[in-house]
Amino acid sequence: MKTNLYLILLTGFLFLSCGKSELEQEKEKIRKESNDLKMKIDSSHIAVDSAKKDLDKLMYRLKRDSSEIDSLMKKINPLKK
Repeated sequence: MKTNLYLILLTGFLFLSCGKSELEQEKEKIRKESNDLKMKIDSSHIAVDSAKKDLDKLMYRLKRDSSEIDSLMKKINPLKK
């Protein structure tokens, strides 16, 4: 009788411990996926920030060139007449 009880407890313990290890493995897998996604998000933020800087530089050049063209046009128009 004690042997049966011992075997039942041992079987239950083994079953529960296997389940926990699977659960821990699943948790670790989810943590890894989470970290991978965070790294991808950070990488995306860096790329977006870089693109914004490039766009700002281009906008500045466009405004500067536009002002220069306007200035030249003001000088050219009186000469056409």
